[in-house]
Amino acid sequence: MAVTIKQIAQHAGLSVPTVSRILNNDAELFRVETREKVLKAALDLGYRPNSYRMALRTKKFNAIGLLFPADASESLLSCHTQCALLQELQRRNQHLVAGQAGTRHVDANSNGDGDEVAKFPKMLREWSVDGLLIDSLAAAPQRLQEWIARTRIPAIWLDVKRPVDCVYADEFNGVKEGTERLLKLGHRRIMYLDCVHRDPCGHRQAGYSTAMKSAGLSPHVFVPEDVERSRLADHFSEWLRGQRGPNFPTAIFCDDSELALPLYIAAIRGGISVPKDLSILTIHDEICVGLGLALSTMRLPSAEMAVQGLAALDEKIANPLADVPPRALQLVYEEGTSVGPLTSPAPNHPPVRKASGS
Repeated sequence: MAVTIKQIAQHAGLSVPTVSRILNNDAELFRVETREKVLKAALDLGYRPNSYRMALRTKKFNAIGLLFPADASESLLSCHTQCALLQELQRRNQHLVAGQAGTRHVDANSNGDGDEVAKFPKMLREWSVDGLLIDSLAAAPQRLQEWIARTRIPAIWLDVKRPVDCVYADEFNGVKEGTERLLKLGHRRIMYLDCVHRDPCGHRQAGYSTAMKSAGLSPHVFVPEDVERSRLADHFSEWLRGQRGPNFPTAIFCDDSELALPLYIAAIRGGISVPKDLSILTIHDEICVGLGLALSTMRLPSAEMAVQGLAALDEKIANPLADVPPRALQLVYEEGTSVGPLTSPAPNHPPVRKASGS
Protein backbone atom coordinates (compact mmCIF):
# COMPACT_ATOMS: atom_id res chain seq x y z
CA MET A 1 0.00 0.00 0.00
CA ALA A 2 1.28 3.45 -0.89
CA VAL A 3 2.50 5.66 1.93
CA THR A 4 0.28 8.71 2.47
CA ILE A 5 1.20 12.26 3.44
CA LYS A 6 -0.95 11.83 6.58
CA GLN A 7 1.25 8.90 7.69
CA ILE A 8 4.40 10.96 7.08
CA ALA A 9 2.93 13.85 9.10
CA GLN A 10 2.18 11.53 12.01
CA HIS A 11 5.66 9.99 11.83
CA ALA A 12 7.34 13.43 11.76
CA GLY A 13 5.03 15.01 14.34
CA LEU A 14 4.02 17.79 11.95
CA SER A 15 0.81 18.97 10.34
CA VAL A 16 -0.46 17.52 7.07
CA PRO A 17 -0.36 20.93 5.27
CA THR A 18 3.28 21.45 6.29
CA VAL A 19 4.32 18.03 5.02
CA SER A 20 2.31 18.47 1.85
CA ARG A 21 3.93 21.80 0.99
CA ILE A 22 7.44 20.54 1.70
CA LEU A 23 6.94 17.49 -0.51
CA ASN A 24 5.28 19.53 -3.26
CA ASN A 25 7.97 22.06 -4.19
CA ASP A 26 7.41 24.64 -1.46
CA ALA A 27 10.20 23.30 0.74
CA GLU A 28 12.23 26.52 0.60
CA LEU A 29 9.51 28.29 2.61
CA PHE A 30 10.35 26.24 5.72
CA ARG A 31 13.31 25.96 8.06
CA VAL A 32 16.05 23.48 7.21
CA GLU A 33 15.32 21.46 10.37
CA THR A 34 11.67 21.10 9.39
CA ARG A 35 12.51 20.06 5.85
CA GLU A 36 15.00 17.48 7.05
CA LYS A 37 12.48 16.05 9.53
CA VAL A 38 9.90 15.60 6.76
CA LEU A 39 12.39 14.11 4.29
CA LYS A 40 13.69 11.69 6.92
CA ALA A 41 10.15 10.57 7.77
CA ALA A 42 9.36 10.08 4.09
CA LEU A 43 12.56 8.06 3.66
CA ASP A 44 11.86 5.94 6.75
CA LEU A 45 8.41 5.06 5.44
CA GLY A 46 9.54 4.48 1.86
CA TYR A 47 7.44 7.29 0.41
CA ARG A 48 7.69 8.12 -3.28
CA PRO A 49 5.58 10.97 -4.70
CA ASN A 50 3.22 10.26 -7.59
CA SER A 51 4.51 12.53 -10.35
CA TYR A 52 1.54 11.77 -12.60
CA ARG A 53 -0.98 12.82 -9.96
CA MET A 54 1.08 15.92 -9.14
CA ALA A 55 1.24 16.92 -12.81
CA LEU A 56 -2.54 16.65 -13.12
CA ARG A 57 -3.01 18.87 -10.09
CA THR A 58 -0.37 21.52 -10.82
CA LYS A 59 -0.44 21.32 -14.66
CA LYS A 60 3.36 21.11 -14.49
CA PHE A 61 5.70 18.17 -15.05
CA ASN A 62 8.43 19.56 -12.78
CA ALA A 63 10.83 18.44 -15.52
CA ILE A 64 13.21 20.26 -17.86
CA GLY A 65 14.22 18.90 -21.24
CA LEU A 66 17.77 19.05 -22.60
CA LEU A 67 18.03 18.64 -26.37
CA PHE A 68 21.40 17.48 -27.69
CA PRO A 69 22.43 17.72 -31.36
CA ALA A 70 22.14 14.59 -33.49
CA ASP A 71 25.89 14.78 -34.15
CA ALA A 72 27.79 14.72 -30.84
CA SER A 73 30.65 16.68 -32.43
CA GLU A 74 28.31 19.68 -32.76
CA SER A 75 27.78 19.88 -29.01
CA LEU A 76 29.65 22.63 -27.17
CA LEU A 77 28.04 21.96 -23.79
CA SER A 78 30.92 20.93 -21.52
CA CYS A 79 30.73 18.21 -18.91
CA HIS A 80 31.19 20.97 -16.30
CA THR A 81 27.99 22.67 -17.49
CA GLN A 82 26.10 19.37 -17.60
CA CYS A 83 27.16 18.52 -14.03
CA ALA A 84 26.23 22.02 -12.83
CA LEU A 85 22.85 21.66 -14.55
CA LEU A 86 22.15 18.38 -12.75
CA GLN A 87 23.18 19.88 -9.41
CA GLU A 88 20.97 22.94 -9.90
CA LEU A 89 17.99 20.80 -10.91
CA GLN A 90 18.49 18.63 -7.84
CA ARG A 91 18.54 21.75 -5.68
CA ARG A 92 15.30 22.87 -7.33
CA ASN A 93 13.77 19.39 -6.91
CA GLN A 94 13.31 19.01 -10.66
CA HIS A 95 14.40 16.25 -12.98
CA LEU A 96 15.99 16.23 -16.41
CA VAL A 97 14.71 14.60 -19.59
CA ALA A 98 17.32 14.32 -22.33
CA GLY A 99 16.86 13.75 -26.05
CA GLN A 100 18.63 14.08 -29.38
CA ALA A 101 17.58 16.41 -32.18
CA GLY A 102 17.32 13.36 -34.42
CA THR A 103 18.01 12.65 -38.06
CA ARG A 104 15.91 13.34 -41.12
CA HIS A 105 13.84 10.57 -42.66
CA VAL A 106 11.09 10.09 -45.23
CA ASP A 107 7.56 10.22 -43.83
CA ALA A 108 4.92 8.73 -46.14
CA ASN A 109 2.13 10.25 -44.04
CA SER A 110 3.30 13.85 -44.15
CA ASN A 111 -0.02 15.02 -45.66
CA GLY A 112 1.61 17.34 -48.15
CA ASP A 113 3.79 19.02 -45.55
CA GLY A 114 6.93 17.81 -47.29
CA ASP A 115 8.31 14.31 -47.61
CA GLU A 116 11.29 15.04 -45.37
CA VAL A 117 10.45 15.71 -41.73
CA ALA A 118 12.55 15.82 -38.63
CA LYS A 119 12.59 12.77 -36.41
CA PHE A 120 11.97 14.55 -33.14
CA PRO A 121 12.44 12.96 -29.71
CA LYS A 122 9.35 12.06 -27.69
CA MET A 123 9.67 15.08 -25.38
CA LEU A 124 9.04 17.31 -28.42
CA ARG A 125 6.22 15.25 -29.88
CA GLU A 126 4.38 15.00 -26.54
CA TRP A 127 3.96 17.38 -23.62
CA SER A 128 6.30 15.85 -21.05
CA VAL A 129 8.53 18.75 -19.92
CA ASP A 130 7.83 22.29 -18.73
CA GLY A 131 10.55 23.84 -20.87
CA LEU A 132 13.50 23.04 -23.06
CA LEU A 133 17.23 23.82 -22.98
CA ILE A 134 18.86 23.42 -26.38
CA ASP A 135 22.51 22.48 -26.59
CA SER A 136 24.51 24.59 -29.02
CA LEU A 137 22.44 23.88 -32.10
CA ALA A 138 23.56 26.99 -33.96
CA ALA A 139 22.69 25.26 -37.22
CA ALA A 140 19.61 23.37 -36.01
CA PRO A 141 17.37 21.97 -38.77
CA GLN A 142 14.87 24.57 -39.92
CA ARG A 143 11.98 22.17 -39.32
CA LEU A 144 13.07 21.76 -35.70
CA GLN A 145 13.11 25.52 -35.14
CA GLU A 146 9.70 25.83 -36.81
CA TRP A 147 8.32 23.03 -34.65
CA ILE A 148 9.48 24.68 -31.44
CA ALA A 149 7.94 27.98 -32.55
CA ARG A 150 4.69 26.32 -33.67
CA THR A 151 4.15 24.29 -30.50
CA ARG A 152 5.23 27.25 -28.34
CA ILE A 153 7.27 25.05 -26.05
CA PRO A 154 9.34 27.41 -23.84
CA ALA A 155 12.93 27.04 -25.03
CA ILE A 156 16.31 28.62 -24.26
CA TRP A 157 19.40 28.01 -26.42
CA LEU A 158 22.61 27.35 -24.50
CA ASP A 159 26.07 28.56 -25.50
CA VAL A 160 25.04 30.00 -28.85
CA LYS A 161 24.50 33.69 -29.59
CA ARG A 162 21.05 34.45 -30.97
CA PRO A 163 18.89 37.60 -31.06
CA VAL A 164 16.68 36.35 -28.20
CA ASP A 165 16.09 33.35 -25.93
CA CYS A 166 19.72 32.39 -25.37
CA VAL A 167 22.49 32.24 -22.76
CA TYR A 168 26.05 32.21 -24.07
CA ALA A 169 29.67 32.74 -23.07
CA ASP A 170 30.93 36.07 -24.43
CA GLU A 171 34.01 34.48 -25.99
CA PHE A 172 34.71 37.41 -28.30
CA ASN A 173 35.27 39.83 -25.41
CA GLY A 174 36.88 37.14 -23.26
CA VAL A 175 39.61 36.42 -25.81
CA LYS A 176 39.93 40.12 -26.60
CA GLU A 177 40.55 40.87 -22.90
CA GLY A 178 43.02 37.99 -22.64
CA THR A 179 44.97 39.29 -25.64
CA GLU A 180 44.93 42.81 -24.20
CA ARG A 181 46.36 41.40 -20.98
CA LEU A 182 49.31 39.97 -22.92
CA LEU A 183 49.77 43.30 -24.71
CA LYS A 184 49.88 45.16 -21.39
CA LEU A 185 52.66 42.80 -20.29
CA GLY A 186 54.73 44.06 -23.23
CA HIS A 187 54.13 41.23 -25.70
CA ARG A 188 53.82 42.18 -29.36
CA ARG A 189 54.55 38.93 -31.16
CA ILE A 190 51.40 37.17 -29.96
CA MET A 191 50.16 34.15 -31.89
CA TYR A 192 46.74 32.53 -31.69
CA LEU A 193 46.66 28.73 -31.76
CA ASP A 194 43.25 27.87 -33.18
CA CYS A 195 41.18 24.77 -32.59
CA VAL A 196 38.38 25.10 -35.14
CA HIS A 197 35.96 22.60 -33.57
CA ARG A 198 35.97 24.62 -30.33
CA ASP A 199 35.14 27.87 -32.11
CA PRO A 200 32.84 27.03 -35.04
CA CYS A 201 31.44 30.59 -35.23
CA GLY A 202 34.90 32.21 -35.06
CA HIS A 203 34.09 34.46 -32.07
CA ARG A 204 37.32 33.63 -30.21
CA GLN A 205 39.62 34.26 -33.15
CA ALA A 206 37.73 37.49 -33.94
CA GLY A 207 38.32 38.73 -30.39
CA TYR A 208 42.05 38.07 -30.71
CA SER A 209 42.27 39.74 -34.12
CA THR A 210 40.37 42.80 -32.90
CA ALA A 211 42.75 43.30 -29.96
CA MET A 212 45.82 42.90 -32.16
CA LYS A 213 44.58 45.29 -34.85
CA SER A 214 43.57 47.87 -32.21
CA ALA A 215 47.19 47.78 -31.02
CA GLY A 216 48.42 48.33 -34.58
CA LEU A 217 49.68 44.73 -34.88
CA SER A 218 49.01 42.02 -37.43
CA PRO A 219 47.18 38.92 -36.16
CA HIS A 220 49.02 35.66 -36.60
CA VAL A 221 46.80 32.57 -36.44
CA PHE A 222 48.09 29.01 -36.58
CA VAL A 223 45.77 26.03 -37.05
CA PRO A 224 47.58 22.80 -36.15
CA GLU A 225 47.25 19.73 -38.30
CA ASP A 226 44.54 17.24 -37.43
CA VAL A 227 46.73 14.76 -35.58
CA GLU A 228 46.03 12.35 -32.73
CA ARG A 229 46.11 13.93 -29.30
CA SER A 230 48.99 11.64 -28.27
CA ARG A 231 51.11 13.09 -31.10
CA LEU A 232 50.36 16.77 -30.52
CA ALA A 233 53.48 17.39 -28.43
CA ASP A 234 55.68 15.92 -31.21
CA HIS A 235 53.80 17.99 -33.78
CA PHE A 236 54.36 21.18 -31.80
CA SER A 237 58.04 20.34 -31.28
CA GLU A 238 58.54 20.24 -35.04
CA TRP A 239 56.48 23.41 -35.46
CA LEU A 240 58.49 25.35 -32.84
CA ARG A 241 61.74 24.40 -34.56
CA GLY A 242 60.35 25.92 -37.76
CA GLN A 243 59.51 29.20 -35.97
CA ARG A 244 63.09 30.17 -35.22
CA GLY A 245 63.90 33.68 -36.36
CA PRO A 246 62.98 37.29 -35.66
CA ASN A 247 59.24 36.52 -35.70
CA PHE A 248 59.37 33.86 -32.98
CA PRO A 249 56.31 34.53 -30.77
CA THR A 250 56.82 35.66 -27.17
CA ALA A 251 53.24 34.68 -26.27
CA ILE A 252 50.78 32.13 -27.63
CA PHE A 253 47.05 32.24 -26.89
CA CYS A 254 45.74 28.67 -27.14
CA ASP A 255 42.13 28.02 -28.03
CA ASP A 256 41.93 25.13 -25.54
CA SER A 257 44.02 23.44 -22.84
CA GLU A 258 44.13 20.35 -25.09
CA LEU A 259 46.48 22.44 -27.22
CA ALA A 260 48.18 24.36 -24.41
CA LEU A 261 49.51 21.35 -22.48
CA PRO A 262 51.16 19.66 -25.51
CA LEU A 263 52.57 23.06 -26.48
CA TYR A 264 54.09 23.42 -23.01
CA ILE A 265 55.62 19.93 -23.26
CA ALA A 266 57.09 20.82 -26.65
CA ALA A 267 58.54 24.04 -25.21
CA ILE A 268 60.24 22.13 -22.38
CA ARG A 269 61.69 19.64 -24.84
CA GLY A 270 63.06 22.49 -26.93
CA GLY A 271 64.69 24.29 -24.01
CA ILE A 272 62.17 27.16 -24.08
CA SER A 273 61.44 28.60 -20.66
CA VAL A 274 57.77 29.24 -19.82
CA PRO A 275 56.96 32.04 -19.16
CA LYS A 276 60.41 33.65 -19.43
CA ASP A 277 60.84 32.97 -23.15
CA LEU A 278 57.25 32.12 -24.03
CA SER A 279 53.98 32.95 -22.29
CA ILE A 280 51.07 30.55 -22.78
CA LEU A 281 47.46 31.59 -22.17
CA THR A 282 44.50 29.28 -22.77
CA ILE A 283 40.70 28.96 -22.54
CA HIS A 284 39.07 26.27 -20.45
CA ASP A 285 36.33 25.49 -17.94
CA GLU A 286 38.84 25.51 -15.08
CA ILE A 287 42.51 26.25 -14.55
CA CYS A 288 44.58 23.29 -15.71
CA VAL A 289 47.32 22.14 -13.34
CA GLY A 290 49.94 19.56 -14.25
CA LEU A 291 53.59 18.94 -15.06
CA GLY A 292 54.61 21.51 -12.45
CA LEU A 293 52.66 24.25 -14.22
CA ALA A 294 49.33 25.99 -13.68
CA LEU A 295 48.12 27.22 -17.05
CA SER A 296 46.96 30.83 -16.96
CA THR A 297 43.38 30.56 -18.17
CA MET A 298 40.46 32.60 -19.40
CA ARG A 299 37.88 30.52 -17.56
CA LEU A 300 34.58 29.78 -19.26
CA PRO A 301 31.40 30.38 -17.21
CA SER A 302 30.37 26.72 -17.28
CA ALA A 303 28.51 26.51 -13.97
CA GLU A 304 26.95 29.94 -14.46
CA MET A 305 25.73 28.77 -17.87
CA ALA A 306 23.56 26.15 -16.17
CA VAL A 307 22.20 28.49 -13.49
CA GLN A 308 21.49 31.36 -15.89
CA GLY A 309 20.06 29.01 -18.49
CA LEU A 310 17.49 27.72 -16.01
CA ALA A 311 16.74 31.25 -14.79
CA ALA A 312 16.10 32.40 -18.38
CA LEU A 313 13.93 29.32 -18.95
CA ASP A 314 11.87 30.21 -15.86
CA GLU A 315 11.12 33.56 -17.52
CA LYS A 316 10.16 31.83 -20.76
CA ILE A 317 7.90 29.34 -18.98
CA ALA A 318 6.15 32.18 -17.15
CA ASN A 319 5.48 33.98 -20.45
CA PRO A 320 6.08 31.71 -23.48
CA LEU A 321 5.09 34.38 -26.01
CA ALA A 322 7.58 36.98 -24.74
CA ASP A 323 11.18 37.13 -25.96
CA VAL A 324 13.80 36.67 -23.27
CA PRO A 325 16.77 39.04 -23.82
CA PRO A 326 20.06 37.25 -24.52
CA ARG A 327 22.34 36.78 -21.53
CA ALA A 328 26.08 37.16 -22.22
CA LEU A 329 28.30 35.56 -19.58
CA GLN A 330 31.82 36.85 -19.03
CA LEU A 331 35.03 34.82 -19.05
CA VAL A 332 37.21 35.28 -15.95
CA TYR A 333 41.00 35.42 -15.92
CA GLU A 334 42.55 32.79 -13.62
CA GLU A 335 46.16 33.56 -12.70
CA GLY A 336 48.54 30.71 -13.32
CA THR A 337 52.28 30.37 -13.83
CA SER A 338 52.42 30.26 -17.63
CA VAL A 339 52.05 33.99 -18.36
CA GLY A 340 54.64 36.62 -17.51
CA PRO A 341 55.95 40.00 -18.67
CA LEU A 342 58.06 40.28 -21.79
CA THR A 343 61.74 39.81 -21.04
CA SER A 344 63.91 42.75 -22.04
CA PRO A 345 65.21 42.63 -24.68
CA ALA A 346 62.77 40.21 -26.30
CA PRO A 347 64.56 37.09 -27.56
CA ASN A 348 64.54 36.77 -31.34
CA HIS A 349 64.73 33.04 -31.25
CA PRO A 350 65.10 31.07 -28.00
CA PRO A 351 67.07 27.87 -28.36
CA VAL A 352 64.84 25.11 -29.72
CA ARG A 353 66.57 21.81 -29.21
CA LYS A 354 65.60 18.78 -31.17
CA ALA A 355 63.75 16.37 -28.91
CA SER A 356 65.71 13.23 -28.07
CA GLY A 357 64.65 10.27 -30.12
CA SER A 358 62.93 12.43 -32.78
